[in-house]
Amino acid sequence: MAPMLRCFVVLFTFHYSLFISLMNAQSPAYRHFTDEDGLPSMTVYDIKQDKKGYLWMNTTKGICRFDGQEFKKYEVPDLKGQDIPYFFMDDEGIPWFYNMAGEIILIRNDSIFKIPIKGPMPQMSIISFYVYNKKIYITWRFSTRIETISYDVYNFSPATISKRSYGILGVYNGILLGNNLEIRDNRFQVYDILNNKLHLDYQLHSNDNFNYHAELNILSEITKDSIVLITPYFSGLINSKFQVLGSYKFRDILKDSVLYVSLINQGELFIKTNLNSYIYDLKTNQYRVESQFGTAINTIFEDRNKRKWISTTNKGLYLSMNNKVDCFFNTNSGIVSNEIIRLLDDFPNLIITHDNGAISIYNQVTKSWNTIQIQGSRRIISILKYKNNEYFIGSDNGLYVLKVDNELKYSVEFIKLSCIKDVLLHDNNGVFILTNSGTYLCNSTELYNNNYKLIIENALIKTRSTCINKYNDTVLAGTINGIHYYNGIDFIKWNNLTGQDLYINKLYNQQDSILWICTDGNGVYAYKDGSIIDSLNTSNGLPSNSVSCITTIDNDRMMFGTDNGAYVYDIRKRKGFGFNQLDGLPGKEIIDICYSNAIVWIGTAKGLASVPIDQLQPNQEKPFITISSAMAFTNGGEIKFSNELPYHSNHLRFVLQTRSLLSENQLKILYKLNDTDSTWITANSKILEFVGLAPGKYNLQIKAINEDGVSSEKTVNLAFVINPPWWKTLWFNMLVICSLVSASISITYWRQRKRRKEEDKKRLIVEQMNQLRQQALQNQMNPHFIFNSLNAIQNFLLVNDEVNAVNYMSKFGKLIRMIFEQSKMKFISLEEEIDLLKHYIHLEELRFGNKVEVTFKIDPDLIANASEITIPPLLIQPIIENSFRHGLFHLEKHGFLSINMFKQENDIICIIEDNGIGRDRSKKINEWKNKSHKSSGIKSTFERLEILDNGRNKLGLEIIDLIDHSGKPAGTKAILKL
Repeated sequence: MAPMLRCFVVLFTFHYSLFISLMNAQSPAYRHFTDEDGLPSMTVYDIKQDKKGYLWMNTTKGICRFDGQEFKKYEVPDLKGQDIPYFFMDDEGIPWFYNMAGEIILIRNDSIFKIPIKGPMPQMSIISFYVYNKKIYITWRFSTRIETISYDVYNFSPATISKRSYGILGVYNGILLGNNLEIRDNRFQVYDILNNKLHLDYQLHSNDNFNYHAELNILSEITKDSIVLITPYFSGLINSKFQVLGSYKFRDILKDSVLYVSLINQGELFIKTNLNSYIYDLKTNQYRVESQFGTAINTIFEDRNKRKWISTTNKGLYLSMNNKVDCFFNTNSGIVSNEIIRLLDDFPNLIITHDNGAISIYNQVTKSWNTIQIQGSRRIISILKYKNNEYFIGSDNGLYVLKVDNELKYSVEFIKLSCIKDVLLHDNNGVFILTNSGTYLCNSTELYNNNYKLIIENALIKTRSTCINKYNDTVLAGTINGIHYYNGIDFIKWNNLTGQDLYINKLYNQQDSILWICTDGNGVYAYKDGSIIDSLNTSNGLPSNSVSCITTIDNDRMMFGTDNGAYVYDIRKRKGFGFNQLDGLPGKEIIDICYSNAIVWIGTAKGLASVPIDQLQPNQEKPFITISSAMAFTNGGEIKFSNELPYHSNHLRFVLQTRSLLSENQLKILYKLNDTDSTWITANSKILEFVGLAPGKYNLQIKAINEDGVSSEKTVNLAFVINPPWWKTLWFNMLVICSLVSASISITYWRQRKRRKEEDKKRLIVEQMNQLRQQALQNQMNPHFIFNSLNAIQNFLLVNDEVNAVNYMSKFGKLIRMIFEQSKMKFISLEEEIDLLKHYIHLEELRFGNKVEVTFKIDPDLIANASEITIPPLLIQPIIENSFRHGLFHLEKHGFLSINMFKQENDIICIIEDNGIGRDRSKKINEWKNKSHKSSGIKSTFERLEILDNGRNKLGLEIIDLIDHSGKPAGTKAILKL
């Protein structure tokens, strides 16, 4: 070393400690609970677990229940003493407690009851207690008197008094067993208590029993054919035939007087003696000393997850993590300080740096400790091995070169720089040094000449630098504003990583395949082949976004250290779980992690922990959750909750009860209010409150998730309905709709009826008008016909044809009567019409003589139904009359008239055809003869048909002018449709 450099060397002192026993080198991981955590007392007698998984404890200051988050104390105001040393859990999971005064306490449905049972005599105490098949069995003692009495479990009245006094052992193969307390000095007798039947009679020996403890009666089934019995008088193995297979000589084995025995599980006993505490294996007859708490242990209880709970006197409650995690503190090992700064694996040595300038060295093979104290140094932030037995050590006040030989003798050289963060060797001639003020590359000459001014002036990165590493032969430096890479000359900022400035805490090269980038505030990124392939943060399970360290556990798993515990991550499955104080780590903040020889070493600010990698498992305890109370509120206050609530009771409150013994306050409660909800909502507390719920059907679903993502075995479901207000109910809406429909129908009906009345009135008026008009038209025809008939009679008289005149007059009178009668009617039968037409034609034949030949042809079907067919009157007669008057009257030759009536579908067709002079010539003759005359017969017929048809196109009259082959008029053809 150069003379100038020697003046800067700081003297060191060396402390070496070798612990001769592993017991004194570390302690298993425990969680400790005290009265500050809510325990009623620092002295806990016993622990038991109910069917829901809650732990119950009796202490010197009362009873409590533990759900993993809080200790709930149950107060009994009128109890003579809160010191309750005895505890029994029945088959239903209901806890029973009793004290020295013989007072019994029962807790059911989270309510505490003092049982009104007293001993048969004052001042009698309970020495044995059991609940079985709805009966309470109590053995009382006062002085030398002992009595066993059974009570009804519902009314607590005495049922029977046993013939013998028993220490009640328990139930085996459906038999309630007890040992006879009346004979216990030289014999051990076991009876069927209910049937008073002796099953075992064993001769006791002087070394069979231990110090008297009358409440100690244990029965445990070890195999299908054997049970263990532990009493103050005899302890041994019994087969199913109640034969003694062997006795446990605890005094001979432990060479000490036994004070107390309790059953841990089916294979282990806890034994307390005057001098020590032991765990005894019933199957191998091996024992081990439980030296952690000595004789302070009262009992050890193993829960359903095989975790051991240790109750003590004056030391509170302990939970053994049972995961082979060992914790190292300055009180139980050679660590100089509990605050761990950096870990370096140099197997077999584990090198640990501290906050006080000290370095602890742990030999993992010999289990021995060495300590190096660097005088004048503060925190040792970084350590790098660069040669055999030579290390670069970076501290707050400079860089040290530590040389340690095989005999652990060492020397130190000092280079003055401020706050060394990290160091990396570069080739063979230089070293990168990262500090608070930047990143520097120093060659050996600059380094050993201690030319720190030159070093500082040649900074490659002029910003706070935090970490450095190599990846694919490229040197990468992490700073507070991102990553820089070294191009051989200078550091250049790496901008294409995430597009943002990241505070880099650690750069970790995983086998030159994946670069893991740990940040302060942004979680972790995994970089490979030019892109980010994975990222972790609090949104996908990472305990915190501030990640300080990382290590590889195996091919698939990584472990990250954060300020909120460690995180074990499976790269392939992309799933992970937390590993923290709940798993036995000494502290919450993880400062550094190191992997060595299948052990993960975890450094915290409160101590060091070692974890075998096969013990890195998630918490598999399934949480329990239930609704302890449900309340509904209205404007008037609280009402009883039911599954069907009125609309104004839409303010609901649900108080939840949870249990997760290992999750502490990291248990999450999730809920959904409806089946249709796609996402679970995280509850902020154990009280769910819903205000102003809309009417409708709901199905509240609640589940709990522990810190490692394990969900509760069952999801709580509570279906309920909030009814709508009466004015929004279905029946009311239906009533309103029905009323509106009814009113609408009524109004519509009234309007339609009114309209129909008006229409009927109008129609009646129109019909009356049409009828009057029709009658008027008929009346127009009647005088016309009468006038023609009178002319005919006059002509007969002029020619002195009195016979025809009289005959004509007679037939004329009959026809007139028929016309007058029919003119009064709207419809007449076809038979009447035919009769009228025959009379009329006969009169015309009389008037015309032989000048006109008339043929009248009627369809036989019409004749057969003539009496049933009705037609309007006086429609055909005017057409025939028109043929006689205008067509045939002026004809010079012989006239011909045919009348043909037949049925065509639903119509009656009447065709009237003549061979008269035609309508045009007749019109001219009539105009010349009497210009003032206007023929109204056919016109009246057309008008009547139009009125009668009323637009239905069922009635009609068509008149066709006939012509001969030369184009001259040849008559008229009339077609009447009825």
